[in-house]
Amino acid sequence: MRNIFGIFLLAIVALSGCGDAASGDGNGKSQPSGLEPLNVVLVLDLSNRLVRMPGQADKDQVIIRSVLDIFADRQRRQAYITSNDLLRLVVAPQPDVPTSTNDSLRVDMKEKQVKIGKATLMGLPKFKAERARFERALSRLYEQALANPFTGADLYTFFCTELPRNFADPSRKTKVLVLTDGYLEFDRQYLSRRPDCTYMRELDKMRAEREKWKSRFDRKKLALCPCSGQQFSNTEVLFLETAPLYKGASVFEFPMIEHYWKNWFDSMALPASIEPHDAMTANIEAKIRDFLK
Repeated sequence: MRNIFGIFLLAIVALSGCGDAASGDGNGKSQPSGLEPLNVVLVLDLSNRLVRMPGQADKDQVIIRSVLDIFADRQRRQAYITSNDLLRLVVAPQPDVPTSTNDSLRVDMKEKQVKIGKATLMGLPKFKAERARFERALSRLYEQALANPFTGADLYTFFCTELPRNFADPSRKTKVLVLTDGYLEFDRQYLSRRPDCTYMRELDKMRAEREKWKSRFDRKKLALCPCSGQQFSNTEVLFLETAPLYKGASVFEFPMIEHYWKNWFDSMALPASIEPHDAMTANIEAKIRDFLK
């Protein structure tokens, strides 16, 4: 029995060196995968965008499953047991409601492990079980969101407060992927309690000025205020599905929304890419794969 167990552990160690071509040195010796550990934070805007855009809830879930596929590819390249990647899905804060988290909507390759003898492993069977649990929780989450739509997702508060406090990870590179229409707007009653530079102002007036919208943005000082006292080291951001409204009526809609966010992220030296609403999920998957490489 001891010999059988020893052979089993030897096979596991050999497996941990398998993966892509970078795992070998050409002489038959296994090498580390070379992949930097990732802290993937997937932020969902579950506001009334889900009902304003027909089919958006289903499309979101297709996109999220693409993220899971790409995350699974990374784990396979690291033979699962050598990975320290972390994937978490969070709901952006709603007005007067903090960020929502759910332990079922996370896969932590560093923590959720099984011990066999002296080896600490999270192999393919355990990973598949974690993913299945994640997908079940995801379906329930969207069912609840569609039954209780609300106005506005407070991404400003998420980046200024929730991300550095609860979701940053100094031991891993942080990749923040946001599914949102990009409109940082709220009900009038809620806006009366917020500083002017913490939401998007005068979008209607900017639309009316058409190609001169940026002049109004600068003249009226409409930029969002940088987060006070925060530094976003080793962090990158990707917005997907931005600015779907008025797409057929105005060529200026996406540039306006993109500028609001890029101006803000640039003011904090936080690398960010703002991608427009895209009807082709294959295009979106390619952008995610490039972002998480």
